[in-house]
Amino acid sequence: MSLVDVLLLCSYCIMANILDRNTYQFPLSKGRKPTASELGLRDRYDYNALGPLKCRYFTYIRGLALNLLAWIACNYDVTSTSQEDPPLEHNPCEFMTEVISPFISNQACAILNYKCRAEAQKLPGIPNCTAADVQRQLELLFYDNPSIGIEVDFDGDLSLYECFAFGDCLWRVSRRPPPIPFRGTSKTSIVYVLICI
Repeated sequence: MSLVDVLLLCSYCIMANILDRNTYQFPLSKGRKPTASELGLRDRYDYNALGPLKCRYFTYIRGLALNLLAWIACNYDVTSTSQEDPPLEHNPCEFMTEVISPFISNQACAILNYKCRAEAQKLPGIPNCTAADVQRQLELLFYDNPSIGIEVDFDGDLSLYECFAFGDCLWRVSRRPPPIPFRGTSKTSIVYVLICI
């Protein structure tokens, strides 16, 4: 399994609710045009057809993915082996900001770009799921959730994200000689990781 495979799995887990069709449906008018009341509830409370168990499940796997990424940053050094860039030793902070954040950000922008292009071509899709709805869900995930700590610019040129590929994906992963103690993904633990470097 490569680093990109792990990043892709974590990216899917972080954004799983955005890819679930029930995120864009409503319990009473599933598949049909939503009422004004349902639209108001969606805007105010993110009301949708996801049940409480599914919401908890998405939150749980998102947390597992974020913890796995933080654990990798504590236990492994990741170095670019790209021919374009000279190899640099990355510490966990750089790995989090230079690898994980851009990777997941690119995935989110590619999803939104895909939806915008599909809408422009008038391709059929999930009822009640427009590009604006997908963007809103992505913004709720990234802007209203400081625990994720990933910055995404959805107002930029989305055509730069034509595919889900991420650079040359050439990385050397090596076990960190003394691993940094892993304490989960709270802000305190991230500060602790930075102090230990």
